[in-house]
Amino acid sequence: MEVPFNVVLSETNNSISRKDLLTLDPEKSVNDEIINAYAVQVMKSQKSSEIHVANTFFYGRILSWLKEKGTAAYAVIPKMDRKAVPIFLQKYSVLPIHDNGNHWKLAILVDMPSLLKDVPEHIPTIFTVDSLDSEGNELNQDLVENLKEYVYESAAATKGNVRMQDIKWVHATDITQQQNGYDCGIYALMFLEMLAQ
Repeated sequence: MEVPFNVVLSETNNSISRKDLLTLDPEKSVNDEIINAYAVQVMKSQKSSEIHVANTFFYGRILSWLKEKGTAAYAVIPKMDRKAVPIFLQKYSVLPIHDNGNHWKLAILVDMPSLLKDVPEHIPTIFTVDSLDSEGNELNQDLVENLKEYVYESAAATKGNVRMQDIKWVHATDITQQQNGYDCGIYALMFLEMLAQ
C-alpha cells in the first residue's frame, strides 16, 4: 500500500499528516486526528482490557441524534452505535469531546453494563474531566444530560426498564488546571493516559 507523501503515520483508521503534526506546535490546540491516534496508542499499551476509547467524532453523532428526537431516526441510532462504542460491554468508555470545536475534555462512562444486569453494588456514573473547569459548570452539566439521555435510550432499547436517575454524575475537581487557552487537548491526553494505567 502506498502512503501519501503528506501522511507521516498511518495505522488502521487513523492517519497523521504533517498538517496534523503542526497542531502540536506551541500555542496551538491539537486536532481530532492527533487525539484519535494517541488514543489508539494508549489503548494498545493499557494494562486493562476494561477500557474503550471512542473516536472524537462520537459525541457529535450523539448531538446529531438528539436533534432527531421524535423522528424514526431517533430510535435507530443507539442500536447502531452499540456496536461502534461498546458502552455496555466495557467497564470504562472514554469519550474525548471537542466542546464547540474549541475545548477538549473527557467524559468517562463507568459501569454502564450494570444498567443491563441489575448489579446494585455498581452505580453507573458519568465522570467529566475538564482542565478549564474545577467545579462542574453549566457546559459540563449539558454534556452530562446529553450523555445520560443517550445511555438511557440505548439501555432502554435493550432492556426496557432503565431509569435515567440511576446514572450518576461526578465531576473531577481536584485535577491540574491549564493556565492558557490551547493546552486542553494535551491535558485530555494526559488524563486518558493516567486512566489507562
